[in-house]
Amino acid sequence: MTLAVAAALLVGVALGWGLRASWQARGRRREGRMLSFIAHELNTPLTATNMTVLNFTSGVFGELRRDQKDWMAMLREQVQRLNSLVGELRDFIHLEFQRDLHIELEPVDLRAVLNGVLAQSEGTVTRSGAKIESDVAEGLPAVSADAERLPRVIASLLAHARKFRKEGPIRVAARADGASAELKIEFLSQGLSAARPERMLDLYYPAAGGPSSQLLSSVGTGLGFCRVLAERQGGSLALSVDERGGAELRLRLPFAPMEKE
Repeated sequence: MTLAVAAALLVGVALGWGLRASWQARGRRREGRMLSFIAHELNTPLTATNMTVLNFTSGVFGELRRDQKDWMAMLREQVQRLNSLVGELRDFIHLEFQRDLHIELEPVDLRAVLNGVLAQSEGTVTRSGAKIESDVAEGLPAVSADAERLPRVIASLLAHARKFRKEGPIRVAARADGASAELKIEFLSQGLSAARPERMLDLYYPAAGGPSSQLLSSVGTGLGFCRVLAERQGGSLALSVDERGGAELRLRLPFAPMEKE
């Protein structure tokens, strides 16, 4: 084989791989647009359902019985969870298919966001037999975060704790730690192995098989996506489990820069 022939073959192979990669990229963008369209369309019935529930709970259709109020409260929580899942799906599409996930950083009151998420999650946590013990420091400076995504991340972490909790309370604490705020969620887990926590922080862990038991391997898009969002906001997410099964989720976010006077 002459050098010219060899060079021609290499060029042909390179062009072939390039065309294949281009076709695959176009295919992924098309798939991403399709999924994005579906996620957008899901918002319409969710918005209508949410407005209907709000009308019932606010008395527009008359006074509700106590048992009806409880069911409506649960329905509202589930609609909020569906909204969060659609938001996660939309973000995942932009991250993995369209490669254009945009994070809008601004000063965010972590204490206010956390209290809001805890209030929304209280009913679901209580029905699961758990109790939330909250200890949030007063006077925490604002963190640099995405105001839309931070509540979803915290809600997902609480949902994870509720799902994998074995017994006892779910403890939530927020403190200043140097130039960052640290949010810790502690609970007694259902016997996660020492190696599994790190795998659970992988983006594709939910689709990688997970345990063979009936207990699903994640909540929503999983902790891996929460870690991606934390890192995109300049922070981090860690999970550790000790020999007793005590689990600890640690979300760190930098404080927002002080405004110059």
